[in-house]
Amino acid sequence: MNKKMPPPYSTFPYSAKNGILFLLLGWTWHFFFLYMFFYKRAGTGLETEYWLQQSVIALLVCFFTIRVRNWARVMCIIANLLIISVYLLTAAYFYSLGIINFSIFAAVNVILFSIATFFLFKKETSDFFKLHSPRLGENNSKKE
Repeated sequence: MNKKMPPPYSTFPYSAKNGILFLLLGWTWHFFFLYMFFYKRAGTGLETEYWLQQSVIALLVCFFTIRVRNWARVMCIIANLLIISVYLLTAAYFYSLGIINFSIFAAVNVILFSIATFFLFKKETSDFFKLHSPRLGENNSKKE
């Protein structure tokens, strides 16, 4: 069984490159936010299970999106919308407490994941992912 290799990153359309870039930036900022909150502010340390869970989710989402899997792009958009919702509530909560720096940290995550979602949702990106994503039941062997 031949596996379809993803196209080289240099051939990705502008919107797909930007979507992936902002996705990676969003996840990086997410981990920065967690570090700043749990280690710097709360002083409790992040539970190992939670840290591992977040790391695995981030790695899987980014890996399969970069591998140009359309189902991963769709799941990524859905996950991004949930993350945006959580960080909007987080920003509002910290703002209501008068903790402006954490409110800004959360707002930056909203912006990064929103931009990633915008670029991943564009028709150009969608068409690219659909064209290069392996299809269920597709037989790559040639029968003559």
